[in-house]
Amino acid sequence: MNSSPKQEQLQQLLNDQHASLQDRFPSDRQKSLLALTRAHDWHFLEAQPSELYETSYYTHGWQKALSLCFSASALPTSVSNIDNTLDTWADSLLQACDSLAKGERILEYCKAGFLRMQQGKDANFHVWVAGKKVPTEWRERADLRWWTGLLARLYDSEIQTLHEAKGQIQQQLEIFVEQWDEQIASVYKTTRTLDDYYRRLGVLSVKMMVCYDEYPPSVSIGGSTFAEYREVLGMLIAYALKYSDICKTLLAHHPSLSLKAYLARPHNDTLLIEALATALTMDRGTVRLALDAYTLDAENVSYHCSTADVPAPPLLRLGAQQRAWSLAGLFTEPLFFLKRELKRKYSYEYHTASHLREEIFRQDVYALFPDKRFVKSIGHVELRGAKGMPATDVDALIFDRKTGALALFELKSQDPFAYSQQERTRQRDYFYGARKQVLASTEWVKRNGVNTLLGRLDPKQVKRLKAQNVYIFVLGRYLAHFSDGPEFDTRAAWGTWPQVLRLIDATAFAADDANPMQSLYNKMVRDTPLAFSSSLFAQQEMMIGNTHIYMYPSFETYKNRF
Repeated sequence: MNSSPKQEQLQQLLNDQHASLQDRFPSDRQKSLLALTRAHDWHFLEAQPSELYETSYYTHGWQKALSLCFSASALPTSVSNIDNTLDTWADSLLQACDSLAKGERILEYCKAGFLRMQQGKDANFHVWVAGKKVPTEWRERADLRWWTGLLARLYDSEIQTLHEAKGQIQQQLEIFVEQWDEQIASVYKTTRTLDDYYRRLGVLSVKMMVCYDEYPPSVSIGGSTFAEYREVLGMLIAYALKYSDICKTLLAHHPSLSLKAYLARPHNDTLLIEALATALTMDRGTVRLALDAYTLDAENVSYHCSTADVPAPPLLRLGAQQRAWSLAGLFTEPLFFLKRELKRKYSYEYHTASHLREEIFRQDVYALFPDKRFVKSIGHVELRGAKGMPATDVDALIFDRKTGALALFELKSQDPFAYSQQERTRQRDYFYGARKQVLASTEWVKRNGVNTLLGRLDPKQVKRLKAQNVYIFVLGRYLAHFSDGPEFDTRAAWGTWPQVLRLIDATAFAADDANPMQSLYNKMVRDTPLAFSSSLFAQQEMMIGNTHIYMYPSFETYKNRF
C-alpha cells in the first residue's frame, strides 16, 4: 500500500525525533545504561498497562532506548555503584522513546491498512481503526498473557505455601538487614533459611514459564543444556527477588529513601559466576556461557532490539567484567530471550534440535486425551502415495474408540515475536504451508479409506473397530492467526495451542465426554480470535516532540471528537 502525504509527514517527524534522541545521551554510557534500566524496572514494578494495544509485559520504548544507548558510543570500562543524577534524564528519554516506538507502530499499521490517517494541513495527526481484524501481534500477546495466567493458577498451591511462609522469612530479613552493608555480593549468600526460601521461589518462577520453553532438559545448545539454562535462570531470579525484598525491608525503616535508587546495580562477573557455580554445583565455564545467553550487549543489541514489544533482556553487559540485571527481563519472558539468542549465536545447533520441539508439542496434545478410550500414535505417521513415495505425514494421530472419531494433527512449533516484517512473513508462510499437508492427508484418506489409518495404531487396541468420522487440526504453538493471511482451508480446524486450552478451559477430556473430537473441532471453527472490538482500543493521545497524535477506536469516534 502506497504512503499518503500525511504518512510521509509522520515518517519525517519520526526520523527527526530519532536523530534528536541520538544526541541526548550523556558522555558516560555505562551510567546511562544503568539509569535507563533503573527507570524501566521502576515503571515495571509500579504499573503495567492493561490495554491490549499496550500489552502487559512491555513498554514500547525500552528496546528503542537500549538500541540508542549501545550505539551512541563505546562504553567506558568503569561504573560507580550509585548515581541518581541521571534518573530525570532516563525517565524523560524512556517516555520519548516510548512515543517514538508507538509512532513507528502507528505508521506501520497505517501502511498495512489497520489504521487510517486524516489528510489535510493540520499539523497534528488523527488516526482511527479501519480494519476488522486485530494485528497479529495483539493476538500473539493476548494468547501468551492468557497462557501465563493459566500456569499461575496451576501452581497456586505452591504459590500459597511460599506465601504462608513469608511471615517467618520477613523476620529473618529484618535481622539480616540490621547487619547488611548494602553490597550486592552479600545477597548471593545470606542465611541458609533466606537462601533456601528464595531459591524455591526462583525454581517455581521458572516452572511457571514452561509454556515458553519446548526443548527437553538434556538438549545442549551453545555449551549448556536447557536444564542448566533453567537452573541458572532460577538462581538469578532468586537473587533478584531476595535483593528486592532486602531493599524494601531496609527502606521500611528509612522512608526518606527510594527503592528506585537501589535498582539496576553493577555485578562483577567473577563474583556472580562464583556464587552461581557454588550454589548450583556447576562448572564455572558452563555458568558463564549460560549468563552470556541471557545478556544483551553491543554485539546482539541490533538483533534483539530491532523492534518494539519484544522480551526484555534479563541481563545487560556494562563492561568486560560487569553486568546488570533487569527485573522486567528476569520476571517476564527470559526464556524467549534465551531462545532468540541461541538461535542467533548457534543457528546450526538450534535448528538441528528443532525437531525435538514436535515431540514436546505432541505429548502436550496427548495429555488432553488421557483416558484409555483414546488410542494415540507413538510418533508421527508417514503417509505414502500409490508408488510408495512419501505423500505427507501426520504429526499426531488419535482415535476415539467410543465414538469412532479419528483426529489428525499437524503441529507447527514456530518461534514467536517477529523481529522484522520479513520474519513475520516467514512465520506466516511456514504456518500456512500446512495447507499442502491438509490437502495431501484428505486425498490420501479418500484414496485409501479412513480405516487404513487405524492400522498405523496399536492393532490390539483398534481390533475390529472402524473410524466413523475424520477431523483434521492444524495447531501452531504460538501463532496461527495472521491478520494478513489467506482464508483457512475449511477441511481443517486451525488455531494456536493457547487457543485450544482456552476453549476447553484447560481441562482434559474425560471418559464420559460425549464427542471430544467433534466438540473441539466445532469450538475452533466457530472461534473468532482476530475479530476487532472497539473495547480493545481505548481513545489515546500522545506527543512526539511538539506534535500531537490522536488515536480513535473508530471513524465514528473520530468524526464526533468535538
